[in-house]
Amino acid sequence: MLDKAYEIISLSVGIDFVMLLSSNGVLFTKGENRCGELGLDDYEPRSTLCPITFFSNKNEKVVEVSCGYKHVICRTALKKVFTWGINHRG
Repeated sequence: MLDKAYEIISLSVGIDFVMLLSSNGVLFTKGENRCGELGLDDYEPRSTLCPITFFSNKNEKVVEVSCGYKHVICRTALKKVFTWGINHRG
């Protein structure tokens, strides 16, 4: 459960999951998770929005996110690029 309100500025969807980006750089996700596409360090599906804490734990703010079939790519304010999920073609 989220403990405060967030302004969602962007969203992207994969085949059976969604990523939502807040104005303060927090990335939220929910959906199926068969290939780790939720970015939560497991393969458990989520039926409610969950923040991806990886970025805040590293003092990174996400500024852009895009989903593919079962993968995600995002860019942070420090111009770093991260990807996760299915990786059949490298």
